[in-house]
Amino acid sequence: DKCAVCGTTVYQMEKCKFDDCILHRQCMKCVVCKRHLTVGNFVMTESKIYCNS
Repeated sequence: DKCAVCGTTVYQMEKCKFDDCILHRQCMKCVVCKRHLTVGNFVMTESKIYCNS
């Protein structure tokens, strides 16, 4: 599987799934404030992740 954010391979141990997207855990950070996020406290638009704040 490829990460929806960075486009590289995602291995099982680092995989996070959100809707139909697969992400690395380290790629789950807000593109504005760079805060690391968890499922439920972000929105994804056009392969970019934003925190809810």
